[in-house]
Amino acid sequence: MMEKIKILLLEDSEDDAGLVSLALKRDGISFELLRVESKDEFIQTLNQYKPNVILSDHALPQFNSIEAFKVYKEKGIGVPFILVTGTVSEEFAVNVLKQGVDDYILKSNLSRLSSSILSAMGKRKAENEKLEAHQKLEIQNEALQKINKELDNFVYSVSHNLRSPLLSVLGLIDILSKDTHPGPDAIPIIQMMKNSVLQLDKTLQDIIEYSHNTHNEITKEKIDWKKIIADVFDHFNHYNQFHKIQRSIDLKEEVPTISDSRRISILLRNIISNAINYSDEKREKPLINLSVSVVKNHATITVEDNGVGIDPDSISNVFNMFYRASTKSVGAGLGLYVAKEVITKLNGTIKIHSELSKGTKVVMTIPNYSNEQ
Repeated sequence: MMEKIKILLLEDSEDDAGLVSLALKRDGISFELLRVESKDEFIQTLNQYKPNVILSDHALPQFNSIEAFKVYKEKGIGVPFILVTGTVSEEFAVNVLKQGVDDYILKSNLSRLSSSILSAMGKRKAENEKLEAHQKLEIQNEALQKINKELDNFVYSVSHNLRSPLLSVLGLIDILSKDTHPGPDAIPIIQMMKNSVLQLDKTLQDIIEYSHNTHNEITKEKIDWKKIIADVFDHFNHYNQFHKIQRSIDLKEEVPTISDSRRISILLRNIISNAINYSDEKREKPLINLSVSVVKNHATITVEDNGVGIDPDSISNVFNMFYRASTKSVGAGLGLYVAKEVITKLNGTIKIHSELSKGTKVVMTIPNYSNEQ
């Protein structure tokens, strides 16, 4: 059964109010109608009556529908406002609808009044539900953003705080292996300790780099490729297998490179780390070839190795978080995921070509912002 509709009618003619009631009863509408005919009555009733719909005549002795609609809007009442009036010009009708009036009905033709009220109430109900859902979603999003921010801060802080003691442990392991002349039985144990520390440190670095990439905008600066490459290779001095790998560097800069040096360093570290970890111990001359070619609009970075390669079935998954292509991996499976995220942030591309037992080639292209300087 339809709930009774509370109607506030702004109308100075009792006869016209009777016509409105008659039209609604004829259509079987269950309603309660309260008529007012002055501004003061209208304002007081709005505060107390809480109608489901407002019907308003246009011209009253000292008040009109435009003023009534203004009061209605100022109070932020979310119920339909329908104009029920005598003959009006087409221009006037269009104007009031543009201002937000839900509909207008001519007193000479009240046959559409019931359907207009029901339609307007249905539309307002849908709009209010949509608004409520949007407000709830905003509240949930704010809460989620707060949680994410706190979680990011926690992860970043913990990662930084853990790296310091890890590096101290790594230094102590180096001292133990070089200065105390450990016996042959201790050497493999020391190496396993070192590898475990390096593995954990790599994971922490990946987390820190991911956090930096996610929360910081691109820094456009002149790139010193020689320094970045030297720093990246120095970074791997603790890796025993790194010193067994021959390295070649080919740098061609037709124009200066303007990009984000930290993100480029993250890219190179993660890609070269993979080349080291997946080097082929059986090869007499393991290789890593790094080439950089810079032109006006972009820079192309290529890292090629002759390592163990990647299974073709695994290539499509290597950029997934925590994916590890083989048991040789010493990380948590974040390196290539971070590299992909960095490339995306730089609006660049990354492609991997690999064959088992032959090696892997990674080609990265990033924009050169030199023409913006």
